[in-house]
Amino acid sequence: MRSTPFRVIYHGYFWVIVFFILSGFVLPLRFFKTGKETCITGGTFRRYLRLMLPVLMINSLYYLFMKVDAMGVDTFPRLKHKTFMSLIRDCFWGTWFGDDSWTTATWTMSIEFFATFFVYLLSQTAVKYRYRFLGYLLAVIFILFPISTNQTGLTQYKI
Repeated sequence: MRSTPFRVIYHGYFWVIVFFILSGFVLPLRFFKTGKETCITGGTFRRYLRLMLPVLMINSLYYLFMKVDAMGVDTFPRLKHKTFMSLIRDCFWGTWFGDDSWTTATWTMSIEFFATFFVYLLSQTAVKYRYRFLGYLLAVIFILFPISTNQTGLTQYKI
């Protein structure tokens, strides 16, 4: 099955992308239905807690299992220098800026966190404009084809 196109079914990155797409659709949905700006502002302020609390719980369990060396011989040496205070710091701050030193599964959290704010910003600013779908298209192009800098220092699109 690994050499067939059906590998998408069990490939984790595909399902992360599906989750991101669904989140980007569902997050501003209530705002589009009601038109109340409190849907965006309330969601913005609650988003950190809604994402941070599960990360704190999972990493705390991971820390506990790591300290009793219940996860195998490779886990403890990799995280031996970690303390409980570094766990707290990473759960409240580091994970949201790309630190996946505890577990590589948290690589999605910083993307989800900042993409949420991008979706809220885009939905609130573009909702009243007639040509908002052009703005949505430009946002998709900007995300899919990031700007890079070539060796001469000039900015160019990767298309």
